[in-house]
Amino acid sequence: MDTQTHGLAGQILHGEFDDSLEAILDAVTERRKATRSVRVAQAFSGFSVGDTVRFNDRTRPKYLVGVEGTITRKRQSKVEVTIGADAGKFRAGSPIVVPVELIDAV
Repeated sequence: MDTQTHGLAGQILHGEFDDSLEAILDAVTERRKATRSVRVAQAFSGFSVGDTVRFNDRTRPKYLVGVEGTITRKRQSKVEVTIGADAGKFRAGSPIVVPVELIDAV
């Protein structure tokens, strides 16, 4: 943490903003949503139909982690990935619609 951020966090921890905690929490929540939206949009624009991808460690169920597939369709902020091998209940050739945060380019 840089000095300025540490200072603000310290002030909050010491109760200097107790009357404003709900407003601070709301502001932080909104800011996190906004930055997530930007990250999702950037990640989404970085993928194209036909790209080979791999499910990353944020994926649930865990048996999909490391499974490779091909993007076969883009849908708003999600992609359809057709997997290349059987994995748990999913069979090779099965399309799985997932948020872009769960896949990495190969």
